This record gives sequence, C-alpha cells and structure tokens, in this order.
Amino acid sequence: MRQERAERTRQALVVAAANEFDRHGFTGTPLSQISKAAEMTMGALSFHFPSKMALAVEVCAQGSVATREALDRVMAAPRPGLAAVVDLTVELVRLLERDVRPRAFARLSREAVSELPSWNSLWLTVMRELLHRTPAAQGPASDLRGMELLMRYLMAGAEASIREGGASGAVVDELRDVWTMIGRGLNLEPLPGVGSDGLQESDRPDQRPAGTR
Repeated sequence: MRQERAERTRQALVVAAANEFDRHGFTGTPLSQISKAAEMTMGALSFHFPSKMALAVEVCAQGSVATREALDRVMAAPRPGLAAVVDLTVELVRLLERDVRPRAFARLSREAVSELPSWNSLWLTVMRELLHRTPAAQGPASDLRGMELLMRYLMAGAEASIREGGASGAVVDELRDVWTMIGRGLNLEPLPGVGSDGLQESDRPDQRPAGTR
C-alpha cells in the first residue's frame, strides 16, 4: 500500500512537471512552481526527485515511451510512400494533443537541454525507415531531405497550436487540411487516407464501424 501511494505521488509530480515544462520551458519552471501545481510540499518533491533535471529526465523518459508506442502503431501496418508520412504526422499530432508528457519532451529537447535526448530523432528515424523500405516512395516522398524539413515544420506548428489552443482535437483536423493543400499544390491525386475534404477515410461517418464514435 505504501509503495503504491509513493508511486502515485511520484507520477503526480511527473505530470505536474510535464504541464509546467510544456507551458514555461525548463528555465522558466522553478521547482516551487511544480510543487505548487502538484499540491505537494518541497520536501515530498525532493524526496522523489533531487533536482529539476531529474524531473525533466523522467518526463522525457515517459514521453519517449508514449512516442514509441505511437510510432509502433504506424509501423505495425505501414502504407507505402507519402501515405505512410501522412499517417505518421497524424498519429504524432494526436499523441501531442492527448498527452502532455511527449509535448513537454518535445519542448525540452527543442530548448537544447544538453542532458536530454531529442524528441525529433525518434520520429525522424521512423520516417526514414518508412520511406526507405518501400519501392513506392516516389515523387515527393523520394526527397528525403525535403520530407524531413516538411515534417519538422508540421510538428513544430502543431505543437505550438496545441499549446496555444488546448487539446481539443482541432489540430489533427487542421493537419489533414494542410496535407490536402500540399497534395493539391503538387498536383497529386487525393493523398491516400485523406480525402478531398481533408478527412481521413477511416473518419468518415458512413465508414465507421457500428457503435463507434
């Protein structure tokens, strides 16, 4: 029982830290602010985490696990070429909307805290593998450098939009609209998985399994 209570306390501190890091960054977040957000004493905080860096490391570790789980979902049944990149961006943005830990991880790593790993490196590695593993990676999807730049800008923009507007689900819809415009600008057929109206095929009401939302 005591061990379970200690783990709940530790996790509450991690979530509070993730929220504060996400809003204010590493430098702008004092430990006293995290303690207040978690509604715990500084003594309780320092018992579990001796420093702010120790908290940041744990936030990034949990954010990394959540990110890898999202990437595994895409890699489990990847589609060829550009469609795989569409799936990857949608899955990552959905994750950022739903879970503050990877969102905080993204901000912390972008602020170049040297002791922390890179969030971008996780999904860039998967994107490269997706595009290299299929012979259908032609046209825009064959420009690896260009796709990396596009992904970086899309993820940075989505992250900023979520932080500004909250996790309402709207950013995923906006991302699909962006992909639709990209397809039109490149004179492509509607991107696989994204229709002319910006909706992913699986999200159309008449194609959802009965009893689902």
